[in-house]
Amino acid sequence: MRQFLRKAVDIRRGEGKRIAMMAGYSFVIIASYDILKPMTRSLFVSNLGAAQLPWLYMLVALVVGIFVLFYIKFSSNVPLDRLIFWTTLFLAGNLLFFRWLLNSNINSPVLYYVLFIWASIYGVLTTTQFWLLANYLFNAREAKRLFPLLTASAILGGIMGGYFTRLLATEIGTPNLAFICIGFLGISLLLMKLAWRERDPFLETGRSTQKPAETSQSFKKVGEVFLAIRKSKHIALIMAVVGITFMVVQITEFQFITYASEKNPNTDDLTGFLGFWLSNLSIFALFFQVGFATTIIRRFGVGVTILFLPFALLLASVWVFSSYGFIAILGLKFGDRGFRHSINRVGTELLYLPIPPHLKKDTKAFIDMFVDRFARGLAGLILLISFSWIGLSVAQISLVSIGLIIVWVVISFATYREYVNSFRQAIAKRQIDPDLLAGGLNDEATINSLIISLGSRNERQIVYALDLLETVEDVDLIPPIKPLLQHSSPEVRFHTLQLMRRRAETSLLADAELLLFDEDENVQREAVRFYAEFTKDSITKSLKKWLNDENLGLRGATLFCLAQSPDLSKKLLSHELIQSFLKGGKESRRHAAGALGVIKDETYFGYLLKLLDDPETSVKIQAIKSAGKIRAKNFVPILIQSMEYRDYRKVSGQALGSYGVSIIETLASTQTDESVPIQIRTRIPRVLSLIGGQEAVDVLLEMLPQKNETLRYQIIKALNKLRTRFPELKFDKRVDQALVDELNTYFRILATLHLTKENPGENDKKFNLLERVLQERLDDHLDRIFRLLGLQYPPRDIYNAYAATTSENRSIRANAVEFLDNILSNDLKRILLPIVEELPTEQVLQKADGLIDISFSDRKKALESLIQENDPLLSASAIYEIGKNGLVEEFRPLINDALKQKNPLVQETANLVLKQSV
Repeated sequence: MRQFLRKAVDIRRGEGKRIAMMAGYSFVIIASYDILKPMTRSLFVSNLGAAQLPWLYMLVALVVGIFVLFYIKFSSNVPLDRLIFWTTLFLAGNLLFFRWLLNSNINSPVLYYVLFIWASIYGVLTTTQFWLLANYLFNAREAKRLFPLLTASAILGGIMGGYFTRLLATEIGTPNLAFICIGFLGISLLLMKLAWRERDPFLETGRSTQKPAETSQSFKKVGEVFLAIRKSKHIALIMAVVGITFMVVQITEFQFITYASEKNPNTDDLTGFLGFWLSNLSIFALFFQVGFATTIIRRFGVGVTILFLPFALLLASVWVFSSYGFIAILGLKFGDRGFRHSINRVGTELLYLPIPPHLKKDTKAFIDMFVDRFARGLAGLILLISFSWIGLSVAQISLVSIGLIIVWVVISFATYREYVNSFRQAIAKRQIDPDLLAGGLNDEATINSLIISLGSRNERQIVYALDLLETVEDVDLIPPIKPLLQHSSPEVRFHTLQLMRRRAETSLLADAELLLFDEDENVQREAVRFYAEFTKDSITKSLKKWLNDENLGLRGATLFCLAQSPDLSKKLLSHELIQSFLKGGKESRRHAAGALGVIKDETYFGYLLKLLDDPETSVKIQAIKSAGKIRAKNFVPILIQSMEYRDYRKVSGQALGSYGVSIIETLASTQTDESVPIQIRTRIPRVLSLIGGQEAVDVLLEMLPQKNETLRYQIIKALNKLRTRFPELKFDKRVDQALVDELNTYFRILATLHLTKENPGENDKKFNLLERVLQERLDDHLDRIFRLLGLQYPPRDIYNAYAATTSENRSIRANAVEFLDNILSNDLKRILLPIVEELPTEQVLQKADGLIDISFSDRKKALESLIQENDPLLSASAIYEIGKNGLVEEFRPLINDALKQKNPLVQETANLVLKQSV
């Protein structure tokens, strides 16, 4: 049974527990919400009447919108698992409190308003946090395969929740349904904790929890979305379609609830009625999604898909107007619930495909935060005018819906035309991320655009189209992709083979066999893998033959294929086979190094250790890459040591980064060890930035009080990368101290430069080299100052301000100064603004007097300070200029001390100056 389920939903090794916990989590969360919905609606309508619903809809839109903003502000400071834990406990406590209020016979209208609004917030919180956790626990590839299962689980939870409500409302009473919801919340907590334990520790720190940004950033993103709407007709049309959808849906819900309350005046009966029919409608939605939605999308495309819901609601609204009754109202709700959560949702998601990924995320967030609330609130206002003030009946309100739906249909046609144009442009610009496609591409026009792209002269565009076509199902792709097996680009041939294998195109097996002797090793590996998976011949016999072939590339590809397959490894992989490759030349050893990167058996790790010390650069690089895949602890010292050498620096850092938080302590101790070569120590901050996470930030902040200028710069640069990639990470007061240190150094160098220029000495000679170095150092420290500011303020804003302050355009510089004046604290403004303003150096130094410690006032003391600097280039330049200007005797004690310094540049310069003085 377990094997059947794994194959049916494509659950792979290591995913079973995570998906089981998360499927259970989604089931109980939606079940609890689908109990709360009929419960709160029946209590409201039974006690206050349907006439109050329009006011309620407007209040819900306003209150939930405000709540979301406060929630964003709060949640940005709390780790995701703790946020979900405490939110769930808070919601359970609320349910107990509301149950007590309802049992106390408090018949205040405020109670029913608050309860309804609270239930809306409950739905937003629980579903949002669930999907945040799901996106955290599953990478993009896993999400594409497994999220449909989570969605199906949620639908089943909704069905069960509704039937629970129907069965229990009359038995235990509507208020007591709160206890069932509390029970489900308790189960969800347990499942969340179990799912959290199953997270991948190697991916954890490198992946953002994707929590909402700070409130100020959210408003900024809103501005960016508005700008995008002005520039993109496609985005504007999507906004319009989604907005009208929410308006019509809200009106249909009003009609359904009002009719139900008329026929079920008793609260418990109304609760049961709503729960029962909501479940039935969910079953219809699930049935339609599984049975028809994919076929409709594939056959008729996005254009028809997005028209299904409006036409269904149009027909149902006409029916309600002409023949108001149970069947007509039920048909209206079937149109909404049956199609909106199935085919319409898929169609709407497809409309987002041509939008660039970063803008798509912000656009969706904008819709969730503002368009949804605004449209529902506007629908409430329309209902207030038409139902409460004008006095239209429930049936006559359908005329309002019909008018809106006609506009909806017209905009939908325009949206589809714009979608096709935008999709073609997105393919040309490669703006669609294949990993982020939640479902397959099934629209005929979209697929045709991709097939046309396969004939492009641009190989990157062909590869991109092949990646997107991987999501296409039940379409014959053999005619367009078969010629690509002979394409001149190895990358195209490789991706074509990969697409064939993933689609199980066995009819191309003979064509794939021809590529076994391809000149590109990746193509050979994919050809061997394709052949091994689908040949009807004895694969063991073929593999043995290839392992002894005179073509080294084929032998290496076969070894790699064996290493990838656990079943084939058991039959053919052996220590003797690996040793035979190690005895060969450098290419043979490189093939062995590549294969060892996918063998998880520890008995083979010794071979990789040996290859990590191979004298050939190409072999060692491949061994380093493989070590990063295996992530065994005993590889770490060698990988760290390899960063000393230019050829291995980058690849070793990437390999170490793949280890995640498990090696942070080792990296920290290595970085602080002054006996370790500086080339290694300067690469460690970059590795920590690759690992990511709060622990990496804390270690880097601990390293900040660093004397070595190069090392300090690399630490700040690594912190900048983490700040940009993961805005939710925290940077404490150690950044403030680092900023003060940088400002101190800046002003000290500025004072030195000023004294050197203004008081060159009795012989009136210019310190040209020293001035040049000092000016370069000023520029370097200004860069660091702004980088540190980027850890405290929005990075993009600070970068733009820095670029503006270094501009030659005076008005641009003035705007930057004004911007900094508005965002910086008073203390920072007093110190920093004089630097970026166009003021004489003397004035800048005067403004800093008393704020910054400058411990010298004349040229001699300034030069003494430079000789003793931790910056070797500054020290050496100062010593050189002293010698050049005949001032050795004046500074001889300090120059003698410089001979004892470890830095060779300072030592050699001091030695040269002393010799010349003699």
